[in-house]
Amino acid sequence: MKYSLKCLSLLSALAVAAPAYANVSLTQTAVGSSTDFAGTSLNGGGLSIDTLNAGLGAGGTIAGGQSQGLPGTSTIAGEVFYWNGGDSALNAITFINTGGGGVGTYQPYLLDLGFSASPVYVDTTHAFIPNNFPNLFSGSLSIQPPATGSKQFEELDFSGSDSVTLQTGHSYAWGVVVGATADFNFERANGLHTYANGDSYTDTSLTATGNVNPSPYSGTGVRDWFMGIYTTAVPEPSSIALLGLGLAGLLIRQRKA
Repeated sequence: MKYSLKCLSLLSALAVAAPAYANVSLTQTAVGSSTDFAGTSLNGGGLSIDTLNAGLGAGGTIAGGQSQGLPGTSTIAGEVFYWNGGDSALNAITFINTGGGGVGTYQPYLLDLGFSASPVYVDTTHAFIPNNFPNLFSGSLSIQPPATGSKQFEELDFSGSDSVTLQTGHSYAWGVVVGATADFNFERANGLHTYANGDSYTDTSLTATGNVNPSPYSGTGVRDWFMGIYTTAVPEPSSIALLGLGLAGLLIRQRKA
């Protein structure tokens, strides 16, 4: 009888998703002598996109990158990335804080820019209007990077409804809304374009109705944020259905016994 109840509980969990609540946790870790992002996030995701060391030479490394301030209060800043790794749950995003923090609060967001057969937002001639695209994260998300005087990895781990599913062939605009105080600096490429499948951008707000600025740093071309995207594969519906059928079969056998 107990075994039957367990099977019924598992089948119910497969059929109906449990309520999820907005959740993001921020962990700060000293960069020290590290030359790259960690291979695994704290919540178990694998490093799937890494804009470091992507073909720029010294300017694309932690040691040779450029410290960059945020554009100002109430503005937005971030990086577009193109996802082609199969439908996957977004576990974490990591960036590098080069100094500051401790006072300002920031709202992380993730805009789904839609499907394309190949990356679109990869240079200064392709921009988007933030107000035209849905924010996949909960509006209540908020982070406050602790104060630091040296380079730190800032890892944002997502759970619940904010561990969103990245869809193959979609471009996404990740970034932060700056609150009343812009008090930390992030690290970006010291030279043009480290990441071939996206670009950096800024704008006046998340509800801006004009195109973002796709070349906000140095004014002549894309200089990407250094960031790591961590994911885990999402089971295909057919796999879930087969698991459900298997559990149902076990339940029937237990009842007959």
